[in-house]
Amino acid sequence: MKILFIGGSRINARLRVRALEKLGHSVDFYEHDTITPFSEVFLLRLFRFRLAGIVDRLSAFCLKRKLRFQGPYDVVFLNQSRLLGPRSYRILREHTEKIVNYINDDPFGNCSVSYWRLLLDALPSCDLVAVSRGENVREAKELGAQHVLRVFFPADEKLHSPMELSEGDVEKWSSDVLFIGTCFPERGPFMSRLIELGVPLTIYGNGWEKSPEWHNLRHVVKGGAIYGKDYVKVIQCAKVAIGLLSKGNRDTSTRRSMEIPAIGTVLCAERTDEHLSLYKEGKEALFFDNADECANRCLSVLKDPIVLKEIGCAGRRRFLKNGTTNLEMMKKILAAV
Repeated sequence: MKILFIGGSRINARLRVRALEKLGHSVDFYEHDTITPFSEVFLLRLFRFRLAGIVDRLSAFCLKRKLRFQGPYDVVFLNQSRLLGPRSYRILREHTEKIVNYINDDPFGNCSVSYWRLLLDALPSCDLVAVSRGENVREAKELGAQHVLRVFFPADEKLHSPMELSEGDVEKWSSDVLFIGTCFPERGPFMSRLIELGVPLTIYGNGWEKSPEWHNLRHVVKGGAIYGKDYVKVIQCAKVAIGLLSKGNRDTSTRRSMEIPAIGTVLCAERTDEHLSLYKEGKEALFFDNADECANRCLSVLKDPIVLKEIGCAGRRRFLKNGTTNLEMMKKILAAV
């Protein structure tokens, strides 16, 4: 198939494009920032002033010019395109019979709903909406989506796998208990409690210096957000990696729920029905309900290198069995459209 993919500039969108190409499809990739002369960040600021309609008209005008000599496409695949509304979809419809929108955030329950206005308004124009949360299926249908598919967050079958590490990599990235993620209000107290209970913690991520608990955390925060191969290396060099959920996004699992086991490191994540359906507790992953239980799980497994290795290997085998990869997700979405 010939596919037009419109998505963000970060690596995850490119990994999905690569999965489509691996499946044998021809893909044209437009980043959100290349649709208009203005950046996505700038245009989203206009939403605060109720100018979303103007953004949609601008996007539609630019798409019409950009696609003049392109297509037709078998499928237009949108990866959470917030700058495109009903007008833009009408332009896309001139070049395809099938429009898919994959939504990995939670615009239905998000407090910043104004930023999602165009995406939500355009749901009835999609032939398929793929969402990452169970409750989003009903919510999307209530907003007029014709066909909604639930998919799990994916890891990438190629990038998120054990790598050959140099001595320098091991020296640079090794840690006992790792957390990678942005600082949210509930995460500062959680991490402080882990430190108080003696967990040998290492943190990478943005915004931690703004946390009220920064005085307790500053010695364990080693850097900001990490992407690509360095992201894989830092997880692979950790004995245990913690998986926290985003309360604002109503998560019951996240990308890290798949990426950490895929890389072969022990996942220690919040206990949810979804996590328990993905991995056998105590055998393929560790789960907790609060910071004290998280600390207990981490400290216990660190004492036994054999059990640590067994859980890491079993978690990777289960990940492969689950098939929660970009390749399988894209295959499932295209089969449903």
